[in-house]
This record gives sequence, C-alpha cells and structure tokens, in this order.
Amino acid sequence: MPRPSSQHPTELELEILKILWRDGPSLAKHVCEEIQPFRKLAYTSVLTIMNIMAKKKYLKRTKEGKCFVYAPVIQEEETTQSML
Repeated sequence: MPRPSSQHPTELELEILKILWRDGPSLAKHVCEEIQPFRKLAYTSVLTIMNIMAKKKYLKRTKEGKCFVYAPVIQEEETTQSML
C-alpha cells in the first residue's frame, strides 16, 4: 500500500533541495556527489528521487543534450516557513 502523500518534502527531498538552492540548476550526478559523504545512495536512487520530486512539482527537469538539468521550483523561504 503506498504511503499517503505529504504536503512537505521528506528529509531526503529537503537535502536535495538544499543542494539545488545552494548550487543552482544541476545534473543528478552533481547532487549525488554532494549527498555521498552523508548518505550512501546509488546514483540511480538519487535520480529516482529527483524524478519523483519533479512529478511532485518540487523540481523542474529540463533536457540539455543527453542529460536532464534539475532546478528547484519551490522557494527556500516558503518551504522552511511552511514546515514550521
């Protein structure tokens, strides 16, 4: 049975958003490299989460050549305030 959808990003989604807020639009590979020291996640796992986040409208996915660039859609201030 699937989990009920949340109105707020999960802990991992928030970590990904923080990287994108800090570094700007990025490839999944960059996000994966930034997360690796803290969480041992495979590239494919990070990519899956980022695609789910795009479906949730947390991220925007834009094709550039053979790669997709991900950018945050939701703003940092709005997200942190709504989570309080």
